Amino acid sequence: MSHNRFPLGVILAIIAAVLGIVAYQNLEWVETEHDLGFSSKARQQPFLAAEQFLQPQDIGFDSINHFRTFDEPDLASTIPVDDTIMLMDAYGSISDRRAETLLTWVAAGGHLMVSTDNPYLKDVDHVRDPVFDLFSVERIRGYDDFNSDQLDTLETLDDLTGMNLIDRCDVLYAQDTFSFKNDDHQVEAHFITDDSLDGDGDVFGVIGEPGQYHMLQYQYGDGMISYLVSFKFWQNKNIGCLDHAYILAQLAPTAGNTLHVYYNHDYPNLFVILWRHFYAVVITATILLILWLWSRMSRFGPVRRGEQYAQRQILEHIRASAGFLWRMDKGESLIEQTRAEVRGLLRQRIQHIDRLSEAEQIRQLSQQLRITEDAVAVALFQPAPKDHAGFTHTIRALQHIKDKL
Repeated sequence: MSHNRFPLGVILAIIAAVLGIVAYQNLEWVETEHDLGFSSKARQQPFLAAEQFLQPQDIGFDSINHFRTFDEPDLASTIPVDDTIMLMDAYGSISDRRAETLLTWVAAGGHLMVSTDNPYLKDVDHVRDPVFDLFSVERIRGYDDFNSDQLDTLETLDDLTGMNLIDRCDVLYAQDTFSFKNDDHQVEAHFITDDSLDGDGDVFGVIGEPGQYHMLQYQYGDGMISYLVSFKFWQNKNIGCLDHAYILAQLAPTAGNTLHVYYNHDYPNLFVILWRHFYAVVITATILLILWLWSRMSRFGPVRRGEQYAQRQILEHIRASAGFLWRMDKGESLIEQTRAEVRGLLRQRIQHIDRLSEAEQIRQLSQQLRITEDAVAVALFQPAPKDHAGFTHTIRALQHIKDKL
C-alpha cells in the first residue's frame, strides 16, 4: 500500500511547486504611501519645520516659553545683537518696561520680528502695543476671497478628506509677488490672512502694495524691526508652500547666529484679568450682594434663642418620663419610689446611714458623692414639689446620686 502512495505524493509535491513558481512570477508589487500627519513633536512645536530648515544653514533656533528674559536691563549681555528675536502671539502682551528693553537691544544692532497674532485676545483692534506704537503700525481688517476658516476646517478634516500638504499648498495663491534687494528671484507668498498693515515714518522695506502691506520694515538705531501681519505662513503646515521658506531664510540671522523664538505663555496677574473683565466682575459682585441681602432679610420677628438642654440622653429621657408622669398625676408616687430605691443603694454602701441625723446624712453624702448639700437635701429629704419644674429637678438629683452609687 505504501509503495503505491509514494509516486502520488511526489507528483502532488511537484505540481504544488510548479504552481507556486508560476504564481510568484506573476505577482505585481505595488508601493503605496499614506500620510500619517504630523508627529507628536511637530504638533507640539508648530515651527519645528522652520527649525529643521535653518539647521543645515548653520543658523541656530531657540524656543522660549516666556518673556521673562526681557526683564533684564542689559539684554545684549544675554542675546547677541547679531541674533534675531521673534515674538510669537505677543501683540498687546508686551509691557512698556519690556518693550523698552527690547528696543534698546534693537538700537544696539539687533533684529526684532513681531506680528499682529494673539489668539489669547478676543479683539485686538483696540489693544495697545508699545512696539507697534513706535511707528504707528496698525492692522487693517481685510475682506479678500481667501477664507482662513475654510482652510482650518480642511486641516482639521484632512484625515477624512485625504488632503495632504501638497493639496493645501494648491489652495494658497500668491497674495504678494516681490523680490528682495540685490536678488532677482521672484518671491511669492500667502500670509494665511486677509488682514494687512499700515504705518507711518520712513519705511526701509515692504511686502505688499500700498494699503495692503503684509510686512513693514523700519530701521531703529543700528538695528531693524520687521512688522509682519502674521507668522502663520511659517508654521509646519504652511512653510513648504510657495516661497515661505525662502522668506524665512532672508529674514533670519546670518550663519553662526541664532533665531530666538519667544512664545507668549505668560499668564496675566489677577488684577489684569479682573480689569480686563471689569463689567463681568461688577455684575457678578452685584448679584452676590443682592443674594446676601435677601438671605439676611428672609427672617421675620426676633431671633429665637434655643434653650440650653442637657445633651446626655439619660437626662432627656428623665425629663420626658417625668413630664409624662406629672401629667398623669403620679409625680409624688414616682419620687417616693425613686427615693426608696436610692436609700436601698445607700444602705448597701453606708450601713450606718439610717442611724445618722438628717443633717449628718446630708453632710456625709455630699462629701462622699462629691455633690452639693442642697442637691442631697432636694433629692432625699425635702417634700415632693407640687410644680413641674421642681418635680423634674428632684428626679434629676435622685438620678445623679444613683449614678454616683
